[in-house]
Amino acid sequence: MNSPATSVKLDEIRNIMNAALTSLEAAGVEEVSLERDAYWSVYFEGAFDMTKQPQSGVDSLEEDLAELRDSMQALANDEGAAVWHMFHHLQGLVLLMASESRRRLI
Repeated sequence: MNSPATSVKLDEIRNIMNAALTSLEAAGVEEVSLERDAYWSVYFEGAFDMTKQPQSGVDSLEEDLAELRDSMQALANDEGAAVWHMFHHLQGLVLLMASESRRRLI
């Protein structure tokens, strides 16, 4: 029996994400609609604190994408970007892809 993982290498996460995106593309999914813009979010500050109920909020896919594009531009211009901020905004798009792939592929 395997012992529980205590860490995961970024390369493994990258490979998993690439495999998931490649599978979507192989199934003919080339884009996901942002028409359902608003979504429920549990902010990372409380997501891993099991001692209390986390606060949820409403986020926007359109705003997430705009923030990610701004962050990518900042990185390209060597201005730096807050990596935590990028991951925070990626969560909505990852949830959307999970929802869309389930709806389209099942």
